[in-house]
Amino acid sequence: MPRRRRRSLHGAAFHVMNRAVRKTVLFQNDGDYDAFIVVVLESLKLFKIQIIAFQLMPNHWHFVVCCDWIEEISKWLHWLAGTHANRWNGAHGCRGSGAVYQGRFKAVPIQHGSSLIRVCRYVERNALRKGLVDRAEDWEWSSLFSVRNNRDLIPVSEWPIPRPDNWLEIVNGDEIPSELDQLRKCIRRSHPIGDPEWQAAVAPFAGLSMRSRGQRRGRSR
Repeated sequence: MPRRRRRSLHGAAFHVMNRAVRKTVLFQNDGDYDAFIVVVLESLKLFKIQIIAFQLMPNHWHFVVCCDWIEEISKWLHWLAGTHANRWNGAHGCRGSGAVYQGRFKAVPIQHGSSLIRVCRYVERNALRKGLVDRAEDWEWSSLFSVRNNRDLIPVSEWPIPRPDNWLEIVNGDEIPSELDQLRKCIRRSHPIGDPEWQAAVAPFAGLSMRSRGQRRGRSR
């Protein structure tokens, strides 16, 4: 049987996330955060992934990563979530009680440029948006805190585009509700994040669909 051809997006950026099932609190204390970070560090030795932004929240996590191969992203996330769920169940005495994560992870490509800046801002601003801190850089379990305080929680690679000089001001500034809603919609529907023409070109190559849920193939009547 011929080998399946691997799909390369040549250093594309991806937004990836997963969330705990049934409002489970994944990270109840510093030990839970530290245990997850250990799993992330182990995963980076096994898979060719470059993390450029991340944020760990009490019941979910976000990463923005760069990777040449779409299949590598899927294998990495499957290993990361599976390994962490197994260890989490063991640490909390919950083996056999069901799933830890609510379902399959989400991973969507991001167009380089303004779209990548918006997604990194969305990720690093998450704790501030939820009212957990007064300034985005104060959330300890994030790339923004790590880079600003030279604390190497998780290795953070250089962006594939220049980071704005006033990045802290951008992250802490007010968000435009319409842009935030559109970004969340793309994440929720697993749509590539970028200009319409780029989305349409990348979606089929990445195995994604730009159709809304419930929308049928073909011309609507």
